[in-house]
Amino acid sequence: MATIGQQLTAAENGYKRYLFTDSNFNYSNGWLNNSGSDMISYTEGSTVRFNCYGTSLTVLVYSWSNRGNMSISIDGHEPLAYKGYHSANANNYVGFVTTGLTDRWHTVIITVLSSLGTLRAVDVQSNGLGISTYDESVVKKDRTLILHNDKYKKWNPEVKGGYFSVVPAMTSATTPTGIVEQSSIWGSGYEGFRAFDKKLNVHANGAWVTNGPVPQWITYDIGEPRKIERIVITARIDHLVSSQCVKNFIVQAYENGTYVDLAEFNTIPWAAGETRTFDFNNSKHYQKYRLYIKSTYGTSAFAITEIDFLESVIESSAHWSAYDTETISTFHDFLEWGMEDRNIFERKSSELPPIPLINITQNITSHEQGSAYSQSLNLSKYTSIQSLKI
Repeated sequence: MATIGQQLTAAENGYKRYLFTDSNFNYSNGWLNNSGSDMISYTEGSTVRFNCYGTSLTVLVYSWSNRGNMSISIDGHEPLAYKGYHSANANNYVGFVTTGLTDRWHTVIITVLSSLGTLRAVDVQSNGLGISTYDESVVKKDRTLILHNDKYKKWNPEVKGGYFSVVPAMTSATTPTGIVEQSSIWGSGYEGFRAFDKKLNVHANGAWVTNGPVPQWITYDIGEPRKIERIVITARIDHLVSSQCVKNFIVQAYENGTYVDLAEFNTIPWAAGETRTFDFNNSKHYQKYRLYIKSTYGTSAFAITEIDFLESVIESSAHWSAYDTETISTFHDFLEWGMEDRNIFERKSSELPPIPLINITQNITSHEQGSAYSQSLNLSKYTSIQSLKI
């Protein structure tokens, strides 16, 4: 199996190599063909996107002393950083490798963290379907098909019809509604409520600016319990964004006198004035929410131009759909749609009511002594039996 930092001049047995020139790679602006050696980018934040099939993926780079760092996100999960330089100036070095993926299509996004970004090739399993153009819908398919009581059933999760802001355009820390509090401010004109004023100003009267490094925090008390599931943040909109912007933060909610963590996010470097959306799961209604900033791009004070808290509108509730057995019956149907995660079930332990036993003593032979009893239990209704009491 390939290891990071290894020079791999050809794909391993059981793998197929796809060079950077493959038409399935979707490059953003900023990438250049480096004389046929690799694809390079001097632009931080530039990306290359594609889909791959199988349980493993190897990313190869053109190792050179001027190559920078990249990150890779698979199926929308948290990006993992990797290096473009590995001790020698040569091609086909393993920059990233992962195994143990589910045997299906995956989305891949590679992002340049620091100049100079590089992509030489990717190796994927040759017994799969290779790579294809980027399509995020492959990981959004509801893989929940089961056979239950002679019916094929598919779980339809809750569908959100959109999001709406619960924060008005704030003109002070308490008007028009809600309460904004913060850990610190740079001075007059840089208060926390400026991040909720719906304005995109560079300096005073348009952004929250702290008076020191992290940790820092900012809260918004809505005034009534609401279920927030999306945060939108706009970065500082001038050239100082590279040294005064949020890197790692936690979304928290206030409950019973303390803050509970709802989600944590690690970001890649921001462009000036860039707006990003952060979605997370939240099953409860809270009145007060907080952004707790753990780290920034820089070591001094930082700024956030805009913050918004949003609630979702439910278009349809979660439910099961049933299909005739003739509708879905092939191996490929199950490979594409069969359930792979049982966490959608609300499983719990419960104690069944007593079940009378049937006396079958008459069935024992003349050489046996004592009494015999019997009873049957439909195990298809239960995941496991933890204990029996007789």
